[in-house]
Amino acid sequence: MFYNVFFKLKNENEIKKILNFPTKEDVLEKIYLPFKNNGKFEFDGATINKEDLEFFQVVETGLQSPEDYENIKRYLKETQQLGEKFLNEKFPNYYAKDITEEL
Repeated sequence: MFYNVFFKLKNENEIKKILNFPTKEDVLEKIYLPFKNNGKFEFDGATINKEDLEFFQVVETGLQSPEDYENIKRYLKETQQLGEKFLNEKFPNYYAKDITEEL
């Protein structure tokens, strides 16, 4: 599995991404726990504050994610609408799950 972080700042249009953490522990240590406990995390040498975020999401994927966020967002939406079983049959090699709440 791979773990990806997507977030959008309130004053920007672009969705930022930090892709392909190899373990859940890595994403917890480097991004999620500093975000949850201190209200901020580091990204590209800048400090991102919780108050500046429009949204924040951690997604677990079965494959490395070179894709843009729209593909992952679409898959997550279709999973909610069509069901995981249907999508596993339609896209057997692809898996994505929003795990933000589980962390």
